[in-house]
Amino acid sequence: MDQQLDTKYTDAFGTAVRMPGSRRGDIPSNNDIYVAKVDYVLPLKFSSKLEVGWKSSFVRTENDLHYDTLQNHQYVSDALTSNYFIYKENIQAAYVNLKKEWRSYHLQIGLRGEYTSTSGHQITTDSLQKRSYYKWFPSIFLGRQIGEMHKVQLGYSRRIQRPGYWDLNPFRVYTDPFSFYEGNAYLKPAMVNAFELGYHFKSRYFATLSYNHTSDVMGEKIGLVDPGRVTFERPDNLGNYSNYGISFTATTGAGAWLTGSQFLNLYHNSFDMESSQGTIRHSGNTLALNSQNTLILGKGWKAELSAFFQSAEVSGTTKNKAYSNISAGIQREILKGKGNVKLMMNDIFGGNRPRQFMFYEQVSSYSRRNNDSRYGILSFSYHFGQKGERTAERTTGSEELKGRLK
Repeated sequence: MDQQLDTKYTDAFGTAVRMPGSRRGDIPSNNDIYVAKVDYVLPLKFSSKLEVGWKSSFVRTENDLHYDTLQNHQYVSDALTSNYFIYKENIQAAYVNLKKEWRSYHLQIGLRGEYTSTSGHQITTDSLQKRSYYKWFPSIFLGRQIGEMHKVQLGYSRRIQRPGYWDLNPFRVYTDPFSFYEGNAYLKPAMVNAFELGYHFKSRYFATLSYNHTSDVMGEKIGLVDPGRVTFERPDNLGNYSNYGISFTATTGAGAWLTGSQFLNLYHNSFDMESSQGTIRHSGNTLALNSQNTLILGKGWKAELSAFFQSAEVSGTTKNKAYSNISAGIQREILKGKGNVKLMMNDIFGGNRPRQFMFYEQVSSYSRRNNDSRYGILSFSYHFGQKGERTAERTTGSEELKGRLK
């Protein structure tokens, strides 16, 4: 990845007040992921079965970051901001699940053990950070079918949230001459204890009560360097995080001509974070709404309307402002059903403009992203051969690891 950052300094009237600055960066990235996975299912008597498995993964990421700054009309290598970093991670995990059904009850009890070994080598400064740990992750789920229309389920699980590989790399990426983002090689994974009570009605309406408690929750911190002239942002383990909420999901419709899916989630976030002033608490309530609807117009015509809204949300040191997205589309089948023409408009009212405010250690920052989210797409698709059912997608066990590359 190449980065070019040009800066001009002007007064309120656009007149240059000092020489422009420029910084260019070469940020190559090489990532290797190796995964081996074995699963075995043993049917038992009395509607029971035992599941056991093992998964081994090895990840190596390499980033050799070079920055050049413009001095006297020539680019000069900037050794203070360049960095060469190699991260290695080895995870060995084994699990056992026991499933049992009797009468109207369903029980699942599981236990997973994981051994993790990591090393982060910052070659530029010859700094090596090693870590190894073993963790247990129990889970239990109990469900009951009440008649033909009602179902309740109670569950508990302990989970791990690992940092992204990018967040572990201590190199700096500048957004302007006075601010940069850097990773944190000392970032620890977060541990989550999750409780959930669910209710299903007619397999169309779902209500869920949930409570999660997370230790060593990961989030962004901001601060000052270079006697207050430059601000930085880096991921860190903030402290403890609690979340509780209620959600509703419904499959809606009016005959065969209108179908839809509606989702509502109301939750409360609370963060207890350590700072130089002691423990500080950030908390707040959030409402999220999501609606997906399809209208059958006849003669091969179909219309779609989707809407999303989320109110302000507290997330660690950050408060995200409310945003929304409303999209619509219309399509028609042609060529005896083998062809399809579709026109779609995304973010019609331009509401998907994320804004956030960060405050920590007497430093505050405000950011706004003007996403290129309002656009239209005209597409044509054609099906060759006969339509058939899609085969089930197979997983390789590396999906979670690939997700951490983002």
